[in-house]
Amino acid sequence: MKPGIYYMQGGSFSMSGQGSLTATGVMIFTDVGLSVTGQGAVTWSPPTSGIYTGISYFQDRLSSATALVAGNGLYNVTGTFYVAGGLTDLQGNGDASIASQVVTLLLKSAGNGVTNINWNMGDTAPTRIIGIVE
Repeated sequence: MKPGIYYMQGGSFSMSGQGSLTATGVMIFTDVGLSVTGQGAVTWSPPTSGIYTGISYFQDRLSSATALVAGNGLYNVTGTFYVAGGLTDLQGNGDASIASQVVTLLLKSAGNGVTNINWNMGDTAPTRIIGIVE
């Protein structure tokens, strides 16, 4: 995928099978969920500038859909996953790195391997400071 913001209204983002996914500088926004599974390698990192810096996946706040990321050890996913109203389901059958930060209503982790959430300040959404400017 080319760098940028991908907006799926009324549909989800789904990737499965033997193919690989390379998404550098990519944020995906959906209102119906996410499913990234399969045997292929996945490399996904968030944008490094702009309003969505550090966010790899953002699910509509009103959605109760599931965001599923299930890999077989060939996953190197960084950035923040924001699933405020739904389930984030992280699964792995090897040593998979899935996200740098997860903001979710419900979290499920399963599989036969090690699923890592490797927090790194440079790979996560920044804290916003709101104040009065004179």
